Amino acid sequence: DSRARASLGSRLARLNSQIEAVTSYISTHRGAVGSSARTALSEATRHAAAATSLQTSDPTAALAEVAAGEPLVAQAQAIAEAD
Repeated sequence: DSRARASLGSRLARLNSQIEAVTSYISTHRGAVGSSARTALSEATRHAAAATSLQTSDPTAALAEVAAGEPLVAQAQAIAEAD
């Protein structure tokens, strides 16, 4: 639990920052970005929200949510940039 707590804060902050950046990119290139990027971003956002709600009560589960969201936001960014 203490190890999970230690890395959770920075990883969750980084995930949220990446989500904001991809959201901004998609908003800027609205017409060019397809639904696959939006879907991956939506899933990453859902995992980040779950991690935020779990971070106090269950940091290990919150860290698992962050770990699930990280590749999704990277995927969303890659797809959005390729669209």
